[in-house]
Amino acid sequence: MAQRLRLTVRAAEREDTSGARRTVAALAAERERRYAYWQGRFEAALDDAVTPHGLDAVAAGGGAGDAVADGFSLSAAPLFSNPQRLDFQSVESFTLRLARLLIADKAVAIEVSAARPAAEAVREIADEPLDVARLPRCLADALERFRLRYAPAAVSIRGDHPDVQRLVRAQRTAPPFAPRLYVRLSDEFMAAVRDRRAVPLHHAPARNSPFGASLGHRVVTRVYSRIDARDWWLELARGAQESDKIVPVFDGRSGSACPLAGFETAGSVEPRLGLDVPAETARIALDVELACFAGPRGRFDGLRLARRLRDALRMADNLVDAARWPLESLRTDATAHRRVAVRIGGIGDTVCRLGLDPAHFATLRHMTGLLQFARGCLLHGSRRLARLHSPFPGLETERMIGLLPRPDLRAEARDSIRRHGTRNRELMCVSPWSILPSQASRADLLPFFNLLPLLRVADAVAFAPDAPARRLTPEQYERFMRLAWAASMPARV
Repeated sequence: MAQRLRLTVRAAEREDTSGARRTVAALAAERERRYAYWQGRFEAALDDAVTPHGLDAVAAGGGAGDAVADGFSLSAAPLFSNPQRLDFQSVESFTLRLARLLIADKAVAIEVSAARPAAEAVREIADEPLDVARLPRCLADALERFRLRYAPAAVSIRGDHPDVQRLVRAQRTAPPFAPRLYVRLSDEFMAAVRDRRAVPLHHAPARNSPFGASLGHRVVTRVYSRIDARDWWLELARGAQESDKIVPVFDGRSGSACPLAGFETAGSVEPRLGLDVPAETARIALDVELACFAGPRGRFDGLRLARRLRDALRMADNLVDAARWPLESLRTDATAHRRVAVRIGGIGDTVCRLGLDPAHFATLRHMTGLLQFARGCLLHGSRRLARLHSPFPGLETERMIGLLPRPDLRAEARDSIRRHGTRNRELMCVSPWSILPSQASRADLLPFFNLLPLLRVADAVAFAPDAPARRLTPEQYERFMRLAWAASMPARV
């Protein structure tokens, strides 16, 4: 009954945004030769189970090209390229980029792990000491000339930064409009939590700035203190369970859908999804509700899911070109890598609708097959688009082939690119919270913890908080997140 009510409410919400969905479908169909045909296909996908990010902004009267491009991260590392004084040129460049995003009403996350610890700024005699504590005030002053209020959607910082404990404790009493704090945790830190070891809180000054050449100094990492990893993790998990303004994010949970693409170093967090991503990268995000394809009597409409995923991917790929990116660097990344984040949600609700028992291993095996089928549909669709147009330019296929010395090797490389090359670098992501059903008591949620290994099927894990997190007790939340870390650990670790 609760599931039926939830679907009824979702249908009413879709009715309210029907005009916005038609606008987004029309924008994506402009890139197609058969405009009317593809507009109808895209509208059918949007009316069924696909929701693009920014749809509410389109419904409120915003332009579709502006609204679908939302959620960006900036690194504050250039502000700290000189440890002894404030780099005013870097502050100006960073402020201009931030202002353009805020003027366009974009959600921005600022990565501040390179910020000088407050203890270092107090101890050293610096002309203009700038640390984590002074960063918001400095940016607010710099943005005054644009008549903008400093209002990032999120701030991200390493879990072993010397000031991270102070920021987390301050966040627990912050006002509701305060930015969300993403705490990035490494596998080494979580292993120390598991083994009950101490970890160092350390900082390495940022010596390289993307706005200029390297200063050429050797980077020295300074350890400020050592803390018990278990105690700090418990405090962090308790704060995250109490407020969605504190969110743990595990590093290394984002990868490429294309096996030919190289590894990217992710050092920031996308604010809307909570993805661990490289700074200043751009993507089109879509939500797909898996429960919409689960019917009565344990039937799952896989054919309709495949059709909707294929159309949603083609629509998102067209929106990469149709979107108006607020920064040139974002446009360059978008056209080079054509990133798409299709977030599969409603996994726990699907289990309930199919009448499966989450405590049984057979359910995990069945749902793994469903998610692998969904990822396979997206991967097959991206490869078809790559053959129709080309693989994403960032793959540099011609350069890859040109480096090979023999004709037979070059022919083999072309064949591999034809078979495995994708149109999009990123495709599918899953949130740990989608594992939990939307309507269940605290006791009924515990068996669904067994489904967390499903996270390994996706290309990336999205850690943005959701409603089910509030229904867990602090002890359940801590256990859930530790299991999510272990279940989503990359195979290379």
